[in-house]
Amino acid sequence: MKNLITTAELRKLGRPIGKVADDKLEAFINEAEQLHIKPIIGDKLYLDLQKEVEVVEDGEKNEALQLLLNGGTYFENGDFSDRLSSKERSDAYNNTLEAANAFLKECLAYCREKELITSAGKPTASLGGIYIKKIG
Repeated sequence: MKNLITTAELRKLGRPIGKVADDKLEAFINEAEQLHIKPIIGDKLYLDLQKEVEVVEDGEKNEALQLLLNGGTYFENGDFSDRLSSKERSDAYNNTLEAANAFLKECLAYCREKELITSAGKPTASLGGIYIKKIG
């Protein structure tokens, strides 16, 4: 099964990575999906998303899953449609785990809105007591 994001997309959308080999990035992506995404969204939705990544090539697209995978606007107004201020954006950028949790919460809200999941599990991060303040 494919990961939900490719190394090319990660290089384009994430922080500047430099000359990290694709095989190492694949390992990081897989670890992040298995430890931080799958436990929260559940096995069923995670597997549906993985299938959607593969199905796109055949042309059979699920609109709700595509919006979840590729991003977009799903509320016409409210908290999720407001732009972030520069300070909020800077704070989120400087704290990698905090930013990931913010994105994950938006995805969960979308999943609940589209009834892809009815409840979400609790995040289980086994970081061994390490708190990442800055990478790079």
